[in-house]
Amino acid sequence: MIKGKLEGMRDKIRHRAESRRNLGGLDTLELPEGVELYKPEKGPVEFDILPYVVSVDTHPEVKKGEQWYERTYLAHRNVGPEEKFLICPRTIGKRCPICEEYQKLKKDPNVEEEVVDALRAKERELFNVVMKDGDGSVMILDISTFLFGRKLEEEIREGDEANAAFAELSGGKTLKVRWESKSMGTNKFVEAGRIDFVDREDIDPAALEAVVDLDKAMKILSYEEIDRIFQAGGDEVPEDAGKDEDNTPAEEVPVRRVIGKAKPKVESEEENDQIPGLGIPPKAKITKQGDDIIEGELPDCAACEGSGKTTKGKTCPICGGSGKDEDVPPAEGQAEPALGEDDPPEQPVARRVIGKPKVKEEAPVGRRVIRRG
Repeated sequence: MIKGKLEGMRDKIRHRAESRRNLGGLDTLELPEGVELYKPEKGPVEFDILPYVVSVDTHPEVKKGEQWYERTYLAHRNVGPEEKFLICPRTIGKRCPICEEYQKLKKDPNVEEEVVDALRAKERELFNVVMKDGDGSVMILDISTFLFGRKLEEEIREGDEANAAFAELSGGKTLKVRWESKSMGTNKFVEAGRIDFVDREDIDPAALEAVVDLDKAMKILSYEEIDRIFQAGGDEVPEDAGKDEDNTPAEEVPVRRVIGKAKPKVESEEENDQIPGLGIPPKAKITKQGDDIIEGELPDCAACEGSGKTTKGKTCPICGGSGKDEDVPPAEGQAEPALGEDDPPEQPVARRVIGKPKVKEEAPVGRRVIRRG
């Protein structure tokens, strides 16, 4: 009896380890069990991008409750001694200690440009994708805007007007992407060289229940946690962190289940950005210099770098189009402003599946299979 229980647990542990093999332990995302990352490789591939229902008021493009095809976020790489990859809290309109340091150092003529650029938050995007040659499972594409999103928008602007409906469940298009190998020094990566739009069957609206909520998939640490990692203090936050001066505990952050740890990332040719999981050595570490507070005129918004616009030409949701960072740290003695916003899986691990699997076999217990057409 005991032997049977041990074998059952052994099988579950092995299955769990295998299902997480390709996730690489990406620290920035919290994906549901059974959902894997799609890591592009050189060559042509076809996949569908599915929309999700926006669940927050801080989305840069649409309102809460509307459907959208991607989630843009800002990220800092190589932070602290462990060279962590972190989501910038300015993604949701909160203060970021790294961006504050960036604003200060970029005005210092004595600081090397490479050091300053290493602090700058880079723009990335998340997509729900379903591979055309796969079994219908929903996967997550996490990639630099400059390696995919910009090319996608270019093809939409210059192509047929109907291509803009590619993510629609009814009348949508399959993307045929040709990934090309690029290099910058010793760094190698892939980017979308060409994107074609191919007609596809309609997808059942029930697919929205299987896609990942990209707003909730982002793991965004608190100001204090990021600052401690940034100052080479490690990951642990002291017991008094997150408390006000009167020792009143701040709102407790719920414990989250994070999938593994990522491999080093590759930098893009245009924006010097990185793709998770390609195992390329980082270019430069980030370190903090001093704790001075910026004085004088308001610094530029770190999200739009003072332009007041997003990379898509819309009003920056962080600064409201002013191009300035009005969320300056309070002077000594002043109160901090409110930051706002807030059954074990069956075997095999439940997978989110869209459409009909290629292999004609009965779907395993626990998998969500959604038919097309």
